[in-house]
Amino acid sequence: MLTTTAMGFFEDEIARAVILALFLPLIISSGGNSGSQATTLIIRAMAIGEVRLKDWWRVMRREALTGLMLGSLLGVIGFLRITFWHFAFHSYGPYWALIGMTILFSLIGVVMWGSLSGSMLPFVLRRCGLDPATSSAPFVATLVDVTGLIIYFTIAMLVLRTTLLAPSTADISHLGMQRTTDAFHELMALDSKWETKEVDYFTRSNKLVIYVEGAKEMAKNEKCPKCGAALKVQPTNPAQHWPYLKVLDKDSEIISHLPVLHCPKCGLDQSVEPAWAARQKAASP
Repeated sequence: MLTTTAMGFFEDEIARAVILALFLPLIISSGGNSGSQATTLIIRAMAIGEVRLKDWWRVMRREALTGLMLGSLLGVIGFLRITFWHFAFHSYGPYWALIGMTILFSLIGVVMWGSLSGSMLPFVLRRCGLDPATSSAPFVATLVDVTGLIIYFTIAMLVLRTTLLAPSTADISHLGMQRTTDAFHELMALDSKWETKEVDYFTRSNKLVIYVEGAKEMAKNEKCPKCGAALKVQPTNPAQHWPYLKVLDKDSEIISHLPVLHCPKCGLDQSVEPAWAARQKAASP
């Protein structure tokens, strides 16, 4: 119930960046497992006389270091997993690196907190005259689950505050997820020479603004008409704006830095005609 309440508190963040919800099981389970393990070890040490109440500071320092090392290891693994999935399947959109950093720092914080709280709770219960063996597990599970969510979303708000979790305005909604940009790419019938980077919806003007850039495939199989050498893409032109056909019954506009095909051998620069300009001209009465 407390976990549900904590998630409800961050409802707006989840709505703006749904991808954060995919990692909730990882965050909660990592903190819970580290806390439960620390609790079990301390209760065992208390039972056989290896640890007494006066040893709490020594135990805290040791568990803080252990939590930092374990959290760093899990965080690096999580970051590498996100990196691999992004380059293999393009699952996390243009802000994949920031999402990876969010998971990395969150795992460090949650595992450290789980280790510290799990190791200190038996001392607190023993000091209060309660049996740590029967009371620690429920307390650790509840405490680490709720506080783990708070740590996770707090770090997410700090790392993603200028991108996925940027404060929304009354005039613009960012539609920058990978599946959204891919869908608009298909709607505009663009080939592999172009890449749809982001889509913004302006609510007051009821208009879509689509940001398109030249892809690396632009120069594939392209030869210099002067010397026959292979051309390379150079995005040197300033941003240009084109009114486009209606998309989803909404007026739309394309913004792009048109690339230049450059010949490294003879220095010839060849401008690129955007595919949507010809299509718009053909559709005009």
